[in-house]
Amino acid sequence: MPPDTASALPRRLRWLRDLLVAVEAADIAELELGTSGLRVFVRRRTTTAAAPHRVRPPHAADKADTDTEEDLIAVRSPLTGMFYSAPSPQDSPYVSVGDPVEEDQVVALVEAMKVFNEIRSEHRGVVERIVAQSGQLVHADQPLLLLRSVEGEPLGGSPLASV
Repeated sequence: MPPDTASALPRRLRWLRDLLVAVEAADIAELELGTSGLRVFVRRRTTTAAAPHRVRPPHAADKADTDTEEDLIAVRSPLTGMFYSAPSPQDSPYVSVGDPVEEDQVVALVEAMKVFNEIRSEHRGVVERIVAQSGQLVHADQPLLLLRSVEGEPLGGSPLASV
Protein backbone atom coordinates (compact mmCIF):
# COMPACT_ATOMS: atom_id res chain seq x y z
CA MET A 1 0.00 0.00 0.00
CA PRO A 2 1.49 3.41 -0.89
CA PRO A 3 2.55 5.48 2.16
CA ASP A 4 -0.02 8.25 1.54
CA THR A 5 -2.84 5.65 1.37
CA ALA A 6 -1.68 3.96 4.58
CA SER A 7 -1.73 7.24 6.51
CA ALA A 8 -5.15 8.16 5.10
CA LEU A 9 -6.77 4.88 6.19
CA PRO A 10 -7.06 5.66 9.95
CA ARG A 11 -8.35 9.13 9.14
CA ARG A 12 -10.99 7.70 6.78
CA LEU A 13 -12.01 5.09 9.34
CA ARG A 14 -12.48 7.82 11.99
CA TRP A 15 -14.47 9.86 9.46
CA LEU A 16 -16.64 6.83 8.67
CA ARG A 17 -17.20 6.08 12.39
CA ASP A 18 -18.14 9.72 13.04
CA LEU A 19 -20.47 9.66 10.03
CA LEU A 20 -22.26 6.54 11.29
CA VAL A 21 -22.67 8.08 14.75
CA ALA A 22 -24.10 11.25 13.19
CA VAL A 23 -26.52 9.23 11.02
CA GLU A 24 -27.72 7.32 14.09
CA ALA A 25 -28.14 10.49 16.16
CA ALA A 26 -30.03 12.25 13.37
CA ASP A 27 -32.36 9.26 12.86
CA ILE A 28 -31.52 9.22 9.14
CA ALA A 29 -32.78 6.16 7.27
CA GLU A 30 -30.63 6.45 4.14
CA LEU A 31 -27.51 8.41 3.20
CA GLU A 32 -25.12 8.34 0.24
CA LEU A 33 -21.84 10.28 0.15
CA GLY A 34 -18.86 10.22 -2.16
CA THR A 35 -15.39 11.72 -2.11
CA SER A 36 -12.32 11.05 -4.22
CA GLY A 37 -11.72 7.32 -4.04
CA LEU A 38 -14.42 6.60 -1.47
CA ARG A 39 -18.16 6.10 -1.76
CA VAL A 40 -20.35 5.42 1.29
CA PHE A 41 -23.96 4.27 1.24
CA VAL A 42 -25.78 3.76 4.57
CA ARG A 43 -29.31 2.37 4.81
CA ARG A 44 -31.03 1.70 8.09
CA ARG A 45 -34.18 -0.29 8.52
CA THR A 46 -36.91 2.20 9.39
CA THR A 47 -39.66 1.46 11.87
CA THR A 48 -41.94 4.38 11.23
CA ALA A 49 -45.53 3.25 11.62
CA ALA A 50 -48.75 4.94 10.79
CA ALA A 51 -51.16 5.43 13.64
CA PRO A 52 -54.48 3.80 12.76
CA HIS A 53 -57.69 5.52 13.74
CA ARG A 54 -61.36 4.72 13.37
CA VAL A 55 -62.87 6.49 10.40
CA ARG A 56 -65.86 8.69 11.19
CA PRO A 57 -68.48 9.20 8.51
CA PRO A 58 -67.83 12.55 6.78
CA HIS A 59 -71.49 13.52 7.01
CA ALA A 60 -74.64 12.45 8.77
CA ALA A 61 -75.59 9.45 6.65
CA ASP A 62 -78.31 6.86 6.88
CA LYS A 63 -77.84 4.03 9.39
CA ALA A 64 -76.49 1.55 6.80
CA ASP A 65 -73.68 3.90 5.70
CA THR A 66 -72.77 4.68 9.30
CA ASP A 67 -72.51 1.00 10.24
CA THR A 68 -70.30 0.31 7.23
CA GLU A 69 -67.91 3.21 7.90
CA GLU A 70 -67.53 2.33 11.59
CA ASP A 71 -66.06 -1.06 10.63
CA LEU A 72 -63.16 0.68 8.85
CA ILE A 73 -59.89 1.89 10.28
CA ALA A 74 -57.56 4.26 8.51
CA VAL A 75 -53.85 3.74 8.16
CA ARG A 76 -52.65 7.34 8.35
CA SER A 77 -49.45 9.01 7.26
CA PRO A 78 -47.22 9.84 10.22
CA LEU A 79 -45.60 12.71 8.29
CA THR A 80 -45.98 14.96 5.25
CA GLY A 81 -44.35 13.65 2.08
CA MET A 82 -44.85 11.82 -1.20
CA PHE A 83 -46.96 8.64 -1.01
CA TYR A 84 -45.82 5.55 -2.91
CA SER A 85 -47.84 2.34 -3.09
CA ALA A 86 -44.86 0.23 -4.27
CA PRO A 87 -41.11 0.09 -3.57
CA SER A 88 -40.40 1.21 -7.17
CA PRO A 89 -42.42 1.97 -10.30
CA GLN A 90 -41.56 -1.49 -11.70
CA ASP A 91 -42.71 -3.37 -8.58
CA SER A 92 -46.19 -4.49 -7.58
CA PRO A 93 -47.94 -2.41 -4.91
CA TYR A 94 -47.46 -3.43 -1.30
CA VAL A 95 -51.23 -4.00 -1.00
CA SER A 96 -54.29 -3.86 -3.24
CA VAL A 97 -58.01 -3.66 -2.52
CA GLY A 98 -59.15 -6.99 -1.08
CA ASP A 99 -55.71 -8.00 0.23
CA PRO A 100 -55.41 -9.21 3.83
CA VAL A 101 -53.10 -7.08 5.98
CA GLU A 102 -51.28 -8.38 9.04
CA GLU A 103 -50.17 -6.31 12.00
CA ASP A 104 -46.76 -4.64 11.35
CA GLN A 105 -47.00 -5.32 7.59
CA VAL A 106 -45.53 -2.66 5.27
CA VAL A 107 -48.43 -1.20 3.27
CA ALA A 108 -46.80 1.85 1.62
CA LEU A 109 -43.91 4.33 1.63
CA VAL A 110 -43.87 8.04 2.36
CA GLU A 111 -40.82 9.95 1.13
CA ALA A 112 -39.82 12.99 3.14
CA MET A 113 -36.51 14.84 2.74
CA LYS A 114 -35.20 12.10 0.39
CA VAL A 115 -35.83 9.43 3.06
CA PHE A 116 -38.28 6.63 2.29
CA ASN A 117 -40.28 5.77 5.41
CA GLU A 118 -42.04 2.41 5.58
CA ILE A 119 -45.68 2.75 6.58
CA ARG A 120 -46.75 -0.26 8.64
CA SER A 121 -50.23 -1.24 9.69
CA GLU A 122 -50.83 -1.56 13.41
CA HIS A 123 -53.94 -3.67 12.84
CA ARG A 124 -55.10 -6.71 10.95
CA GLY A 125 -57.80 -6.36 8.35
CA VAL A 126 -58.64 -6.42 4.66
CA VAL A 127 -57.88 -3.46 2.38
CA GLU A 128 -61.25 -1.85 1.62
CA ARG A 129 -60.04 1.26 -0.19
CA ILE A 130 -56.74 2.94 -1.05
CA VAL A 131 -57.34 6.65 -0.47
CA ALA A 132 -54.01 8.15 -1.57
CA GLN A 133 -52.63 7.89 -5.09
CA SER A 134 -49.03 6.87 -5.72
CA GLY A 135 -46.88 9.95 -6.30
CA GLN A 136 -49.36 12.20 -4.46
CA LEU A 137 -48.35 14.60 -1.70
CA VAL A 138 -49.89 13.50 1.59
CA HIS A 139 -49.98 15.35 4.89
CA ALA A 140 -49.38 14.12 8.42
CA ASP A 141 -52.42 12.27 9.81
CA GLN A 142 -54.01 11.96 6.34
CA PRO A 143 -55.64 8.56 5.67
CA LEU A 144 -53.65 6.51 3.15
CA LEU A 145 -55.84 3.42 3.06
CA LEU A 146 -58.85 1.97 4.83
CA LEU A 147 -58.97 -1.49 6.38
CA ARG A 148 -62.08 -3.47 7.17
CA SER A 149 -61.91 -5.49 10.36
CA VAL A 150 -62.47 -9.22 10.04
CA GLU A 151 -66.13 -10.09 10.65
CA GLY A 152 -66.64 -10.89 14.30
CA GLU A 153 -63.14 -9.76 15.22
CA PRO A 154 -62.39 -6.47 16.97
CA LEU A 155 -59.99 -4.10 15.25
CA GLY A 156 -56.47 -5.33 15.82
CA GLY A 157 -57.85 -8.74 16.87
CA SER A 158 -56.72 -12.26 16.01
CA PRO A 159 -55.08 -13.27 12.70
CA LEU A 160 -57.08 -13.36 9.50
CA ALA A 161 -57.87 -17.07 9.63
CA SER A 162 -60.83 -16.76 7.27
CA VAL A 163 -59.04 -14.76 4.55
